[in-house]
Amino acid sequence: MPFRETREYLKRVFAYTVIYSFRLGDAPITLPLEWLQPIEAIKMDKGNQAKSVSGV
Repeated sequence: MPFRETREYLKRVFAYTVIYSFRLGDAPITLPLEWLQPIEAIKMDKGNQAKSVSGV
């Protein structure tokens, strides 16, 4: 799945999680702070070995 599609999907999941939580009368949900931090990109080299990509 392309990155952009994944990003848009997750935005919708998180948004609807809050909406349905409210509708069910549950306490508001907040995301853990570590979920809000940028993650390091991983790129596969020619030998299918994962390596970090800096600058992300």
